[in-house]
Amino acid sequence: MQSLTSRRAFLFAFAAILFLSSSAFGAATITVRNDDAPGVGFRDPTPVSPVGGNNGTTLGQQRLIAAQHAADIWAQVLTSDVPIVISAFWSNNMGCTDSGATLASAGSIGDTRNFAGAIPNTLYPFALGNAISRTDLNGSTPEIGARFNLRIGQAGCLSSRQWYYGLDNNHGSFGVDLVTVALHEFGHGLGFASFTDESTGIQPKGLPSVYDRFLKDNTTGKFWPDMTDTERVASAINVGNLVWTGPQVTGSVPGVLSSGFDGSNHARVFAPNPVAPGSSVSHWDTFLTPNQLMEPNISNNLTHSVTVPQDLTLALLIDIGWGGTSGPPPTPTPTPTPPANDNFASAQVISGCSGSVTGTNVASTHEPGEPNHLSDGTGGTHSVWYQWQAPVSASVTIDTSGSHYDTALAVYTGSAVNNLVAIAKNDDVNPGIVQSSIVTFNATANTTYRIAVDGFDGGDGGDVGDIKLNWLESNCATPPQILLEQGGPVADQAAIFDSILHIRDPFLVQNTGNLFLPPGDAYTRVVIFVANLPSPTLTVNLVDNNGSSFNITPIDVHEFTDLPFSQVTFRLPNGMSPGTAKVKVISQGLTSNTATFRLL
Repeated sequence: MQSLTSRRAFLFAFAAILFLSSSAFGAATITVRNDDAPGVGFRDPTPVSPVGGNNGTTLGQQRLIAAQHAADIWAQVLTSDVPIVISAFWSNNMGCTDSGATLASAGSIGDTRNFAGAIPNTLYPFALGNAISRTDLNGSTPEIGARFNLRIGQAGCLSSRQWYYGLDNNHGSFGVDLVTVALHEFGHGLGFASFTDESTGIQPKGLPSVYDRFLKDNTTGKFWPDMTDTERVASAINVGNLVWTGPQVTGSVPGVLSSGFDGSNHARVFAPNPVAPGSSVSHWDTFLTPNQLMEPNISNNLTHSVTVPQDLTLALLIDIGWGGTSGPPPTPTPTPTPPANDNFASAQVISGCSGSVTGTNVASTHEPGEPNHLSDGTGGTHSVWYQWQAPVSASVTIDTSGSHYDTALAVYTGSAVNNLVAIAKNDDVNPGIVQSSIVTFNATANTTYRIAVDGFDGGDGGDVGDIKLNWLESNCATPPQILLEQGGPVADQAAIFDSILHIRDPFLVQNTGNLFLPPGDAYTRVVIFVANLPSPTLTVNLVDNNGSSFNITPIDVHEFTDLPFSQVTFRLPNGMSPGTAKVKVISQGLTSNTATFRLL
């Protein structure tokens, strides 16, 4: 993913003016104005072939057609009686390396306030102020300024990538889709941006922007206009706890996102620590799933939609005052069914020395008597349960790395949710920065540990989202496991049969009536099935009814590619006594369980 970081500059230098007529047919007219110098950017005369529905015959024409296509998408879903002009050009002076680049930047060229229909003493971007007031408040000045990085694909600037000018989003793995980038940048100019300096907390003219009025810090419970400059600086780096509270977005979240929102369906806003000037606060958090247009980094799986159920951008613009043609807020998606491991008694069983499982705590609950899963009481009310039995006595680490929200993690022993002994609890790997959780403790072999995964509670019931739970026990290897007969004569009856006659036990040690055995060797060949076999090199240990022990090398070990066990064939040795025999396998120092079978 490459940067879509946008510095919301308000002043642009404009060159000779050339308009491309807008083909928008929606409720607004948005025109991309070509402010490039001759021979550059939108005016590049290099001949090109049509691509992805873009029939421009020069490189400059295709660039302008793609940018205008993005403007038309916005025009179709917004309402404004005042035409919107975007002053756009291509630049050779934007940040770029071979590993990352600023693809483009855009913003409102200015702000306005206290017009008819405005929230008093609140700053609005020009385009939104004009739409609400139905008046051209900025006269001949363009409403939005945008610039695009001309160096993409050149040496030292994402040299393995190139701009894609098609209108069909068929950019492939190495194409940077100009329509998507323009949609993102124009979204900033339309109002998806805070005017506050995220590094100092200072608001222009001492006033909040309309965008700021929907920013809430879940840790302090304060909205941005109610904070001091110092508090806003802290909030801008409060990872995972800066959220958007607008009703249109909040009502749309259940139908759009699977993670990246708090317990009140407030979508998370990008607030990394340290602050990312120009990106912090004015984008969605990168934890939102599926990826959203207004995240700070471009994703290859973005669509050209700005509306639900694919995207929340238009919903946010409606929250700040835009009229849209998308109709009333969508009907909220019914509350999801709680996950299967919501309750302690229904814990998902995990096993082995190491592994990973995925899940979710969306719609999960907190049972009566259930403890808080963080030591300081800030665990949430959306927990799910796992249980794991330690194979050996050793140190084990359990973490939630790869989860898509601010997790809380706790490990207990005990058999009832209201009578547990806490072993370890953790909120963040690196407080406020790495919001996955991790615990390490000394496990005791064969002890069952109860693992709860919850979310940090900033006063909203706790975060929710997709979970990835990982565990790793040191100095541990899972021993082989002989499969047992279900419903056999005894509980430890091996799943065993004669490998030639395909009959189950009891067996004759020697079966002279079996004409399929090799001449002169009438000893029965049998088959057992073994899971977790670390190597095909193994020893079969047999103990007969008299206690005599035999260590034998199997005839064959067959490892199935599509089954979770191996087939072990061995010959019964001379001298075994009739009665109940015991069998186990030893491989690489690991000994399996002991199973039984019967001899005649």
